[in-house]
Amino acid sequence: MATKSKKEPIEPPVDVGDHVTVRKSGNVPLGFKGTIQKIYTHSALVSIDEYAPENKEVAEDLKGKTIVNFRHLRKRGAKKAKAKKAAAPKSDAPQTAEKAAPESETETNKKETK
Repeated sequence: MATKSKKEPIEPPVDVGDHVTVRKSGNVPLGFKGTIQKIYTHSALVSIDEYAPENKEVAEDLKGKTIVNFRHLRKRGAKKAKAKKAAAPKSDAPQTAEKAAPESETETNKKETK
């Protein structure tokens, strides 16, 4: 006899109060920016904060809130965080001759007078 395997709960990628961007898809009738109000197993209740003017009627029909699957949510500012991580760390190695800073005027004058 086959038994149903229980799916482990998904760790939500967002928390209550997070500001998110929701992309438009077949299940989400408009793209918008919003705030997480409540977390469910695979989705979240999102209040609609900003949307395109042509989507005003849809936003009003949704009463300013909708439930969105996690895969359609993106934290605002998440791309910036990834870009910072991808940047190469600065090396502590000494500068080479091509990259060395030019001598200051006073150091050059001291060498000429000696």
